[in-house]
Amino acid sequence: MIGYYKICTTREEKIEAAKYWEKVRQEVSLIRDQSDRDSETQYNQKVILKVKKYYEEIKKYNIKHRPNFMEPI
Repeated sequence: MIGYYKICTTREEKIEAAKYWEKVRQEVSLIRDQSDRDSETQYNQKVILKVKKYYEEIKKYNIKHRPNFMEPI
């Protein structure tokens, strides 16, 4: 052993190390996906709120400045 690491010398040790790191990669991938999903949800909610606010402002403006020849809303 060198420090905290063991150098793989046999085929079985190399396979075991490869399986371990693959498991770690999968766990990290799940954590990253969950984090991305949460941040995307927050971003999308902000965008939706901005669009709703903008739509309401446009709607109010259109009602106030509607030409006389158009039907009332």
